[in-house]
Amino acid sequence: MAKGDHEFRGRPNGSKTGGYTRPRVQIGFTPDQIEIITRWAKHHDRSFAAEVRELVAFAISKLS
Repeated sequence: MAKGDHEFRGRPNGSKTGGYTRPRVQIGFTPDQIEIITRWAKHHDRSFAAEVRELVAFAISKLS
């Protein structure tokens, strides 16, 4: 089997409970902001990225 030649197992490879962590500081969040967003994401049972998308959508809706 060649590298990258694998079959889909029927479930995504992502993890909401640990594993690989993207360096979020590089996208402009301070450690305090990361902690707050992570806490809200866990509260809403969403990933960090999904929580950021919700926060951005909420902020944009308040602008218009």
